Amino acid sequence: MNDLFVILVQDKKVPSEGTLFWGAKNEDYLRDAFAEAGFDVLYPSDREEKWSNRNLLFVFKQAFIKDPESLWKTVKESDGYREPGFSLNGLIYYVKKNNPNVFSWKDDAWEFSSELTRRNDSTVLDIGTVEGFHEAISCYRRRIVERHMKKGVVFIDPDRTYIDYGVEIGEKTVIYPGCMIEGDTVIREGSVIGPDTIIKNSRIGKNNTIIKSIITDSECGNDCNIGPFAYIRPGCMLHDRVKVGDFVELKNSEIGETTKIPHLAYIGDASVGMNTNIACGVITANYDGKTKHRTVIGNHAFIGCNVALVAPVTVRDGAYIAAGSTITQEVPAHALAIARERQTNKEDWVIKKGLRRDLKND
Repeated sequence: MNDLFVILVQDKKVPSEGTLFWGAKNEDYLRDAFAEAGFDVLYPSDREEKWSNRNLLFVFKQAFIKDPESLWKTVKESDGYREPGFSLNGLIYYVKKNNPNVFSWKDDAWEFSSELTRRNDSTVLDIGTVEGFHEAISCYRRRIVERHMKKGVVFIDPDRTYIDYGVEIGEKTVIYPGCMIEGDTVIREGSVIGPDTIIKNSRIGKNNTIIKSIITDSECGNDCNIGPFAYIRPGCMLHDRVKVGDFVELKNSEIGETTKIPHLAYIGDASVGMNTNIACGVITANYDGKTKHRTVIGNHAFIGCNVALVAPVTVRDGAYIAAGSTITQEVPAHALAIARERQTNKEDWVIKKGLRRDLKND
């Protein structure tokens, strides 16, 4: 037989009483999936020196276990546990021989799986098929959500929410459907997340509202308003009470307190001060084809619509930039920068060219 069988050995960090998945045929798929759930996946060929303080999934061929705690105790007490470089190759035989609660596939599998299935529908799950595998993953997702619920987190639709094992969420946070919160993410209390929001490897402060947006490898202070459809890429730091509105993209930028970027802007490789307003259509042109350059915008500045800030460039405190300008030089504090062509009106040009639309059908 080529099927793999998984033994879950639990320590105090794991909020359940033992789950066994059996029948996985794809080792790489299994390892990647459960690694995302916060487990180390170990195979018989692995040489182990990292038993303690771990959540462990032991993957064997032709092996079952009925009592994870007994296996854990047996492994710790074995001579092999104390030997450097101990291999798991002989563990199945050793544990089965010394522990009556361990079962092998050929002798006990069907009786064992039937018994556990009667006790708990989610205790034994066949993951030899795509359907069974996804059922197992759904089981873990539900348990993670339930753990957060017990700590005061509100899920509007738990079945449509994905939370990684290591995510921390503060009480009184509300999670709407369609959210994926992944990796090393911490969300403090009182925030509203979603719907349809992705947060990965980020730190989110208190009382934020994040709607239909993506945040990756970034930090957000308190009382911020993000989205809908904001994209916050790696390396961003948003201080308190920042507004990042619809169709705004940030990358590797620091945004000061109470600054507003309401819509339709790209701010990349920039430092923006506090209480600054960045209107729609503003971009930082940070790449010259070879090197990324930085834009610096001071406190209390105002950047008008459709402004291009060609980095490296600095806009000092309190400066204003007129709409439609392309800024390539430093703007002094409290100055108004205008960098655009003057408007010229040619009288009766449309009539002279015969282009009047209201006369087309005459």
